[in-house]
Parts: sequence; structure tokens; C-alpha cells
Amino acid sequence: MHTFFRLLFGLLLLALAGCVSVGELKQELNNRQSVATSLDQLDYRPLASEVPLSIKMNEQQAYLFPSGKSFAAGLAVPDVKNPHKLEISTYLTSSYIPSASVFVPRFLFLDAQKQIVGELGKYRLTRESDFWKGGYFHASVAIPASTSFVVMYTDENPEPVLGTMTDNGIEHALPHAPSGSVSLTLSKPFPADYDFSTAVIKDSVQTYSSSKADFFVVSRIQQAATNNSLQKTLQLNQGRGLTMTPYLVDQEVPTQKVSVQLLGRTHYAAPILALTNTVYEIKGDVEFTPQANKVYVVKGVLGEDYSAIWLEEQGTGNIMGNKVEKHGSTALGILEK
Repeated sequence: MHTFFRLLFGLLLLALAGCVSVGELKQELNNRQSVATSLDQLDYRPLASEVPLSIKMNEQQAYLFPSGKSFAAGLAVPDVKNPHKLEISTYLTSSYIPSASVFVPRFLFLDAQKQIVGELGKYRLTRESDFWKGGYFHASVAIPASTSFVVMYTDENPEPVLGTMTDNGIEHALPHAPSGSVSLTLSKPFPADYDFSTAVIKDSVQTYSSSKADFFVVSRIQQAATNNSLQKTLQLNQGRGLTMTPYLVDQEVPTQKVSVQLLGRTHYAAPILALTNTVYEIKGDVEFTPQANKVYVVKGVLGEDYSAIWLEEQGTGNIMGNKVEKHGSTALGILEK
């Protein structure tokens, strides 16, 4: 047992020793003497469809952008006739949340002559985690047709604006880092006229106490399971006993007819509370066609005499598709909890 704790303490010290502050990362960038004077001077690494590429930004060349000095990673796109998607994972600089920061990429799209034909700075980032690599943020970025090269960099005011990370129920601001580790995967080419527009579906929660809440979530999209708010809350509240903090996530969906499974369920902070109290659950499928840039919210009510769950448009309250309802009790049996 003593050996285990010594090993655990040693691993903690290693983790803390590996933490690099945002100030140190900025100093490293400021001290970089080798600075490319044109986009043509950057090194461009080839991207291959469905082959992951890992990049450490502080190992890249530096470049003075209009928004300021930044490390810059040049990427060469193999097929310029058709659009692609670029799946991006940018990892936290530390597993110790109070010291963590993250690199938020911006993108320039260049033609064959390395002239700028487009740029992207505002897009959707979702928080994820990996057992081996730790916390990270994921994004899916569309690369327009006729793009021969992509330049990935950052600036002092990234979008989306970073929020907070939670460690044992305590929220910590997550600063923006001037460098970090990024993993990229290029998709196969999409048809030239492919519509990349999307909408967002948000989960919701009705909180009753620090240990009980009703969650209304998207549990499946086109039969594929999602990482929804109920799962995220379970994951981020491990070890907190009889107290929990709900965490809400949302899902991005294409603007075409889609089938989503909605789930409403009572959740308690600890399994013993679920065993000794009533757990209601209702679920069902809803089909609808999202509109570009619209936001939809999963709503519901759970009770002994009536339960329902539905999807409504944020702002208007219009119900999308059918409303899943049940008159009578939706309480789960002891073996279903």
C-alpha cells in the first residue's frame, strides 16, 4: 500500500513539474528569433485523408500576422477540387486543471500561389477527454474547395472564447495558450456542392437539489449514441459523494432530415440515492429537419401521473416533430435504475 501511494505521489509531482505557465509559453514565442517573413516561407506538411497528424505548435516556425506574432503550422491539402473537413483535437497543457491552458487555432486558407482566399477564426469547440491523453477540445472545420494550403495559428483573442474547467466541483478559468499539442485528421473529399451548414441541439436540466435533477438529453442521433449531459455529469462528478454539479452539453447536426432519440431521466448524485428514491424515465424518437444556424432545446417533464419529452426551437418555443408522452407513471423498477 505504501508503495502505491509513493508511486501516486511521484506521478503527481511529475505532472506538476510538467506544467508550463501561459507566461512561459509567451516568453518562448517572444524569444523565437527565426521568423518567416511571408506565408511562402512557411514549411507545409502534407495532409493525407483519414491519416492523423500530430503537431506541437512550439516546434513550428513563427510568423508575424496582422493580429500579432504566432507559431504557424503550414498544411498541404492533397485534393484541391473538392471541400474537406478537418477534425481537430487541441489538448490541455496540463492534467492539473488549475494550471491548465489550451491552444485555440485560427486558420488561413491559401490557393496554389499561397495567396489568402479565406480565413476562419470563429467555430464550435466541444470539451472532450481521453484516458491516456487527458482533456482536450474538439472541432470540425470545413476546408473550402480550391484550397491548396492551410495555415494554423492563433492570436490573443481567440473565438470561441474559452470558459472554465471544473476540478472536484471547483471551476477554474481556462486561459488561452500561444502554443500546444494539436491532432489533425483530414476527411475524404466531399462533393463540390456539399452543404456544411449545421444547427445545434441543447440538452436541458431541471435541478431540485444538490443531489437530484431531471435531465432531458439527446441520447442518439441517427441511431449513434451521443456523449450527452447525463453521461458528462456522471463523468465529471465522480468521487463527490452526495453532491453533484450538472454539466450541459449540446450536439451539432447537419441541416437535413435527422432522427434523434430523446431521453428524460431522474438522476441522483450517488447510486444509493437512486436505489432509495424514485427514478422516472421517458424516451422516444423524433424526426425533424433542422434549419441552418438554429438552436433547438430538449425539454420535458417527469412525474407520477404524466411524463413527456420534446424538442423545441429556442426563442420561439415551436415544437419540432412529435411530442413523446406517457400518461401514468414512468417510474423505473429497482433493477432498471
